[in-house]
Amino acid sequence: MNEQHEYSHIKRLDSGATSVLKVDSGKVTLNIREIEDVPGDTPSPDELSIISPLPGSIGQPASGVEVVHQVECYDVVIVGAGPAGLFLASLLARYGFTEKTSLLCIDPRLHVRSAGHADGLHARSLEMFKVLGLYEELMKVSTEVGERARWAEVPSSCQEPESLPATTSDNSRMKRVMRQKLAIAPNARMKQLISIPQGQIERILEEDLKRNAPEALCRGPHVIESCIDETVPSHPVLIIIRDDSGTQTTSRKIRCKYLVGADGAHSTVRKNFYIVMEGDSTDHLWGVIDFVADTDFPDIRRLTTVQNNSGMAMIIPRERNADGEWLTRFYVDMNDIELESQQSSDMMYGIGHPDAKSINQNRKSSIKDDCIYQRLAEIFAPFQMTLKKGTETDWSTAYAIGQRVASDFAKADSNGVPRVFLVGDACHTHSPKLGQGMNISMADSFNLAWKLTHAVFGTAADSTSLLQSYVSERRLIAQQLVELDRRWYSMQWADSERKKQPGYQEECTKLYQEISGFTSGCGIEYAESVVVVKPAQTSADNTSNFIFGTVENDGGLHPNSGMIKPGKRLLNIRMLRLADGCQWDIHDSLAPDAGSFKAVILCGRDILSPASDSAKAIQIILERVVPKFSIALLKTSVVTPEMVHAPTGPSERLFAISEYDLWGLLPSCTKRDAEMTTYALSDTGYNTYGIDPNVGAVAVVRPDGIVGTVIPLDPRVIEAQLKEFLEAILVAK
Repeated sequence: MNEQHEYSHIKRLDSGATSVLKVDSGKVTLNIREIEDVPGDTPSPDELSIISPLPGSIGQPASGVEVVHQVECYDVVIVGAGPAGLFLASLLARYGFTEKTSLLCIDPRLHVRSAGHADGLHARSLEMFKVLGLYEELMKVSTEVGERARWAEVPSSCQEPESLPATTSDNSRMKRVMRQKLAIAPNARMKQLISIPQGQIERILEEDLKRNAPEALCRGPHVIESCIDETVPSHPVLIIIRDDSGTQTTSRKIRCKYLVGADGAHSTVRKNFYIVMEGDSTDHLWGVIDFVADTDFPDIRRLTTVQNNSGMAMIIPRERNADGEWLTRFYVDMNDIELESQQSSDMMYGIGHPDAKSINQNRKSSIKDDCIYQRLAEIFAPFQMTLKKGTETDWSTAYAIGQRVASDFAKADSNGVPRVFLVGDACHTHSPKLGQGMNISMADSFNLAWKLTHAVFGTAADSTSLLQSYVSERRLIAQQLVELDRRWYSMQWADSERKKQPGYQEECTKLYQEISGFTSGCGIEYAESVVVVKPAQTSADNTSNFIFGTVENDGGLHPNSGMIKPGKRLLNIRMLRLADGCQWDIHDSLAPDAGSFKAVILCGRDILSPASDSAKAIQIILERVVPKFSIALLKTSVVTPEMVHAPTGPSERLFAISEYDLWGLLPSCTKRDAEMTTYALSDTGYNTYGIDPNVGAVAVVRPDGIVGTVIPLDPRVIEAQLKEFLEAILVAK
């Protein structure tokens, strides 16, 4: 089939008596039964009576295949039940996609993964699980990674402040050149890094999904074809799925409003929509293996990199297996263990070569477990590094480094509305050395979920621009990830001669610190868009800066800075809830229920004076802005400084706000609308956020915990600026 014919089935079909799909020189048509029992704005039987089949799908069914002609309709269909797909499905179910026709998530695998694959969660991912109430469940089946170490063939001149005395092996000329606490995101609420099997994450997310949408997950089917077919405008995405897992193969035809491809690096959805992966793929092969190690190597339970004349390896401490034994993952350089014929220059094909895929597969298949164990013994000698007797390899694989990003993260219909999205490995691939795959993938889903929710439920002011912001935000992050991955891979796995150069270890440490905000997820920053507005830093009279840099927030320049900044996640800070005196984490007020936005009002010290700017601004927000939107769309928290000015008298003196009858002095709407979400925050907290406690500000936080905008708490501008931001995203009453 030539390219023109391949694309013909995704064009909008003309209305008429018959729809025709050209396949080479032939024609195929198919009339399907009327749809039954589909509520709401489901397409009518007339709309569904004539639909062209897709090539290679149900137009000419294979022998033994039962074809189901009835069309099923859903709001959102997710292909893939890995971490990205299940995280998205779980969020959508929490946001209200609980009806049988709302959500479908399919995966050909009949069960969650039993071993291997992704191996860790960073700080921001753990914060995401915490706000969903799933963090404690994660910790039951994971292990914390507390320190990192580096071993090199030659001594380093670099001495970290927290380094221990070097441990040296004369025979291998290996030396520990660095050992320190893992502090990727020092301001993160949760732990820095945990090691956890991907299968356990899938299990936890699947259980959460089933609590809210019991019928949403369907295991067994795989996608045969998918396309945009606008003969049914309300559900313009057409999908053919087939289930070969039972005694009889069945095919199903499905229509949906939105399709999400979360089906991994070899995504069928991506291929169906002719989206290509752009970037590089190296010939460097790595083996990955999980096993119970019998070893005397001292840093076996630390995140450790090793390089010497025998090769390179990376250690990831893992959790206990079912027998209570501690697992360890090893990434091992296997490049020169391949068959000689596969190393010759005439066998090395670049991206796009017709034989590249099969050759790369042959190269990977040449890496056996015995080869990996042999290489480990060589690298770690004279330390012992073997499989513990009486145990077996838990999991292993081999891979070549690929650093690529999809040419697009979405496909739109003829009206420009994005209808098909890619998340996770379906749209970006990279080395596993930074431990980003699963983390970045679920962050894709966290970004997309609330946008799909508002688009489907009709609460988005402009669905097109809102959905397009997923592409602009997450594709840039993927590109940044690939670039950082290249730099880190080049530095961390440099050749031996480079590692001997003076200052190499210092370079590694500097780069590690530079990229820490990104790798932790806590320093990621989105560019300006409809959902990220970066206003001027002054109030109406242009005299008072309300966001500023301090020692606590590093002037906002450090990637781990806590300064409130549009496009970055809101740092968690512990506060005092004034209604009952309980300590409270601000993240606990940001649970992404129903995809709601949160207006966090950070008052100035003048809050107790009825005529003050802070008091007036609160009244404007709670009485004029918030009522414009559904209570499910916009919620508020009020934060006051711990030390405030007295209601009357000289403004220079400060008093503890707890000394006052708070509800008698604050605007009455505060108790009415925010009694249990009113808090006191220390000056250190204000400084960390970079908010002047003498001026105040309001931060609008998106459902994914990202600050959308920050506006000065100035009664002259607060109403107009808040409405302008919110009404560009949400439908007002």
